[in-house]
Amino acid sequence: MVERKISNKNKDSQIKIRIKNYKISSIFIFIIDLCLIAPIILMVTQPNDVKFGLIPAISMATYCVYKIVIAIINYVKSKKSQNPTTILLKEIDIIGAIVSILTLQHTLIMVNGGMDKSMQILSLISSIGFILVIIVFSIISFIRNKKLFKNK
Repeated sequence: MVERKISNKNKDSQIKIRIKNYKISSIFIFIIDLCLIAPIILMVTQPNDVKFGLIPAISMATYCVYKIVIAIINYVKSKKSQNPTTILLKEIDIIGAIVSILTLQHTLIMVNGGMDKSMQILSLISSIGFILVIIVFSIISFIRNKKLFKNK
């Protein structure tokens, strides 16, 4: 939406608007990262039965691997870009890939016997770890890109 609005402005104005958009969007992404804590706690503490078998779960795992690989490839490519909007979208893809890992973890646990006490503890620890990775990734990306865009 922002890209469409700024297409008729001069180059310096476009860069300033993109950087401002990046900063505001990064703050919203950080808030969303924090909001992910609640559904993850619910997945661990109140697991629902999964109503499908191992084959759909394996298909889900395949899609998860695809999503992770594509997100990493696109993120690495976005480092060459000077467009803050492109960089931001690729950072969102990485966060989405990490969330898909959490969803896959929950699905595989539920398909393969359910959530006993030891699985609940393991799931809680790994979920906290992934949430911390998401939050740290968001903060580091914001700081690094803020320095990158400061020169403009």
